[in-house]
Amino acid sequence: MTTRTGRSAARARVRPHPVLLASRPEGPDAEASALVDLLDDALAHGTDALSVDIDRRSVALSNLTKRYFPQGGPGARTKGDMVRYYLAVAPVILPHLAERPVVLTRYPDGAGTNGFYVQRAPEQRPSWVTTCTTSIKPPKQLTFLRIESAAALAWVANLGAIELHPWYARCSAPAKPDFLVIDLDPQEGTRFEKVRAAALHVKEALDAWGLPAGIKTSGKSGLHLYVPIVRGPTQREVHAVARDLAIAIAARHPRLFTTEYRISNRPRGTVLLDFNQNSAGHTLAGAYSIRPTPSATVSTPITWGELLAGAVPRDFTIVTVPMRLAQEGDAWGDLARRRVDLLGWKEGLLRRAG
Repeated sequence: MTTRTGRSAARARVRPHPVLLASRPEGPDAEASALVDLLDDALAHGTDALSVDIDRRSVALSNLTKRYFPQGGPGARTKGDMVRYYLAVAPVILPHLAERPVVLTRYPDGAGTNGFYVQRAPEQRPSWVTTCTTSIKPPKQLTFLRIESAAALAWVANLGAIELHPWYARCSAPAKPDFLVIDLDPQEGTRFEKVRAAALHVKEALDAWGLPAGIKTSGKSGLHLYVPIVRGPTQREVHAVARDLAIAIAARHPRLFTTEYRISNRPRGTVLLDFNQNSAGHTLAGAYSIRPTPSATVSTPITWGELLAGAVPRDFTIVTVPMRLAQEGDAWGDLARRRVDLLGWKEGLLRRAG
């Protein structure tokens, strides 16, 4: 790692856009750590704009002192804090984004302001930012971003992309997802304790059916369950299985769950088993994505034991998650290795039922 401008240059404002350089002789973890240290120094001295070179890729960062999270504490307030977070977790978040089309949610003026989804890859982008051309509704083709490097991660963060929504499928087979997802969405009047109980009921059912599931906080008020599957079923087939699972689970606990599509028909105080997140083109905030909340919360993979012990979404912010990862690693580190053959599982279930 080398620096073209160091502490004294940052203090003296020798250049309005100091340039920070980092190489990766010790791998991505060392690179991320070096970049975070350099960015910390710049932010501590009130630097509002700079350029970062990551493995010979130059990324211009701007408006770093702009307030992005109105209720965030130290380290969770500004756009610079957001960029710092994404660089800090780059070695962990990138495998969750790799090879997938990614939809951005941009908030140029920070959380709490009007944001907008970005499906198409911006035409003005660096040559080293990779893309993926696929279709949500054939024959219309769209070119999506792929986020495959720390440089690309920093570049999209500088666009004000607080949220990252990766597809469940990879670019090589975009109609065949790697996950079946269930979004536990609390309705009006539902406390998180009820969402926790709902997730445990879902896990009980999935365990009985032989389906493994990882869980993460939504970063807001809900929870996301991901069942890793062997790539093969189409998105439509996965949606059909998710629908059947949700309806069966809701029937066991009718006072707790709803599967009503219309918001006006959902009973107050219930938890929506949202299986429609498995529809083509639908996405959830990805693992370790920031959410546009006042306190800069993060959609964070956790263990079932942590959920049972009382973990709540507000525990996980852009300040606490990097420390958590350094101490405990990625709770979803082995999730992909637990994939189940969904169609084979369904055929076996039908045989046993018959």
